Amino acid sequence: MAIVVAKNLDKTYGTGEVSVRALRDVSFSIEVGSVVSFIGPSGSGNDEPYFDRFRTSPSFNKVINAILCSFVGLLFAVTVRFAWGVHWDVRHVLLASAAFIALLLKIDILWVVAVGVVISIALFT
Repeated sequence: MAIVVAKNLDKTYGTGEVSVRALRDVSFSIEVGSVVSFIGPSGSGNDEPYFDRFRTSPSFNKVINAILCSFVGLLFAVTVRFAWGVHWDVRHVLLASAAFIALLLKIDILWVVAVGVVISIALFT
């Protein structure tokens, strides 16, 4: 059973003399349980959301929502299990609060984790 069906896709980048036709009359379907990957050289647009028709597909949106809900549920479960396994004292609460505030301030997650590791090593070893 196909969960995504695309028919006659066309995509052109640019306009006029500098236009490149990347797709011409491409059709495919994605079956339940399939793994899909878009490959191409760097800068070829393989990470650009050019399948605008997918976004209007109710089936595609249901699949994406289910994946996101599963991920959020898993993340919540892991967080709760971790929180129950940690002996919370003032240092742990301050470190967790600082990380939460940093994320609210939209500081890059890499920096939050890196600084958190350094502080954890300094405080808890």
